Amino acid sequence: YQETVLPIIMASEGGKLFSFIFGNRRDRQSIITAYERHNAEVQRLIPAERLLVYDVKSGWQYQCEFLNVPIPQTPFHYVNLRDDFPALLDGKLARLQDAR
Repeated sequence: YQETVLPIIMASEGGKLFSFIFGNRRDRQSIITAYERHNAEVQRLIPAERLLVYDVKSGWQYQCEFLNVPIPQTPFHYVNLRDDFPALLDGKLARLQDAR
């Protein structure tokens, strides 16, 4: 959190995105609470048969069965590397900018 999320929150564009999603509180526990509240609300609103509640530890099989698609032959990527986070977020922010 301190090496990935917090620096993004402190940047202006990242701060706007996080404020939209998580509100004005920037501490770790507030963000976790907002995330959990959001997930509970989604699970309350979306019918169970239309919502995949997914644990990444499940790999390909569970999500592919839910989506009714074949299981890929490539290995499932279980690890998010800290060093990959900035580029991943930059791509997400760029797509949000393009959507405006």
